[in-house]
Amino acid sequence: MTEWLPLLVSFTTLLLVGVMSPGPAFFVTTHSALTFSRKEAFASVLGIATGNLIFASLSVLGFSALSQNSSLMNVIHIFGGCYLLYLAFKLSTAQPVQAHAVSDQGDQSCGFLSGCMVQLSNPKAFLFISSAVSFAVQKNHEPHFYFLVAMVTFLVSAGWYGFICSVVSLRFFREALRPKLHWFCRCSALVILYMAYRMFLQVFAS
Repeated sequence: MTEWLPLLVSFTTLLLVGVMSPGPAFFVTTHSALTFSRKEAFASVLGIATGNLIFASLSVLGFSALSQNSSLMNVIHIFGGCYLLYLAFKLSTAQPVQAHAVSDQGDQSCGFLSGCMVQLSNPKAFLFISSAVSFAVQKNHEPHFYFLVAMVTFLVSAGWYGFICSVVSLRFFREALRPKLHWFCRCSALVILYMAYRMFLQVFAS
């Protein structure tokens, strides 16, 4: 165990740095924490973590080589870009809400699927996770280490976005941020539109 523990720590640190980078999952987590109940917000967090778990599992099974297939990656980028456009549209049409209001719309399953779809439609997340996983498993070929890598990916993702969700859903932040939620959503939509633009640009520039 002591032989691969430093490698696992290095992988966890690298993964945490990548997960903490702002992206669609961050905006979705923040929006859910401010808009819906905590149960649905945490369901979206589990969906995001599950999406990363799927990426890590594919990489462990050797599917990271798919990232070398330009045609397949172009299809993934187009799909991801279209979903980001849809997400940007939903955020841009968000309406002002009261500070104490909590939306009861939707359910936990919808929150989970939404979070999972956001992450699975992000090819940048797949490329980062597959690179990190490939680095780790090339240094250690023990089967149980592969399982640990996949589980660490899930736990780090759930831990970070769960932390964001817990902080944002606190009463202080709800009361301070909810009246300004529609402005946050519009700014988030602009950022996500730029991400979609970069995805489409990468497809048509290749």
